[in-house]
Amino acid sequence: MRRYVAVVHRKQGGYRVSFPDLPGCASSGTTVDEAMRAARKALDLHLAGRRKAGEAVPVPRDFAAVVVSTDSKGALAFIMI
Repeated sequence: MRRYVAVVHRKQGGYRVSFPDLPGCASSGTTVDEAMRAARKALDLHLAGRRKAGEAVPVPRDFAAVVVSTDSKGALAFIMI
């Protein structure tokens, strides 16, 4: 099973989760838990959509590579999903 790094940011009214290895794949929620549940769904839908469209599913980079290359300004956490 592939695991992607999710980046959690605080935003007005809640939290935003994005996946640096999957541009356009993101979610949000009013609590961290809600945002993380939405992130798991967003990840599943994003990957399923790519497969259905015949697009390649990107191989996730390892945790350290993502953290080093991502602008972490304001990031609350980096989490593997």
